Parts: sequence; C-alpha cells; structure tokens
Amino acid sequence: MLTQVGEVIKRGIRASAQPGDRLYRLKWHISGSRIDPLRAGEPGQPRWASYAYLVDEHVIQVTEDLRMGTSGNWREASLCVFGEELLAHVDEELTALLGTVLRRGGRPTGNVWSFGP
Repeated sequence: MLTQVGEVIKRGIRASAQPGDRLYRLKWHISGSRIDPLRAGEPGQPRWASYAYLVDEHVIQVTEDLRMGTSGNWREASLCVFGEELLAHVDEELTALLGTVLRRGGRPTGNVWSFGP
C-alpha cells in the first residue's frame, strides 16, 4: 500500500508542479535532497528521490514556496497532505486507499478514535 500511496502523491505533485519548482525532502536522520518534480521519475529522467511516508521515520516533502507538500508521521501512522491543487489531484485516490480523512483545513472531520492497529 505504501508504494501505491507514494505513486498517488508523485502523480499529484507532478500534476500540480509549475516549471522551475523544487521539491525538498527532509528526513530526521538523513541529509535532505531536492528534485525538480517535472524532470524526475519518468523514463529517461533522474529517479524520483522523494517519499511521502516511511514506516520508521518522519518525512517532509515540500515545494520551495511551501505551496504544497506532505508530512508523514510514522509514530502516529498519519499522512498530512497540503496545498489546494495537490489535494484536488490526490484526495479521492488517497481516501480510497487510506480510509477516513481525520482533518481538513486543520479541523476534525469524522474522527474515529481507536487504540492499536
């Protein structure tokens, strides 16, 4: 499922990116990296060196202007996606993959309380 989530996010970022955008990836214990989302990840291009979520690390990927991005929190088992244009591209697919959206615009929506997996 993580591969599918990553592919959805990658497609959404590429669809929302503007020429000249840079996507920065920040991980807690590893040096960050950056890519041009319109010039990476397709045949004949450099590989897509970014992750939306990892099972053992906090990951943030964000555009230089903070217009859109994701934040994966492995301890909470949560993924935050922000930026109106990015959300428009990924909302339906991510909801189908991951289930109930817990917050929109920072406000709770249909929270489900649970303990454990």
